[in-house]
Amino acid sequence: MSSLFLIIYYSCPHIVQAFHVVESDSFQEILKYQCPQTKDSEIPNHKIICNEISVKSELVIQALKNKFKV
Repeated sequence: MSSLFLIIYYSCPHIVQAFHVVESDSFQEILKYQCPQTKDSEIPNHKIICNEISVKSELVIQALKNKFKV
């Protein structure tokens, strides 16, 4: 994970809570209500979401470094 992502993740407890909401039954029911064909296995857990954000943040950081030649 990127260091920027880790700083944000651990310094903002409300963000940590938001990641864990995806695993609550009520949130998953809302997702299934909006898209009834959704299976439980198609809803990612908080670790997968964190990893995806980390990967994408690294791509953004690299793109910015390339753009500004840092």
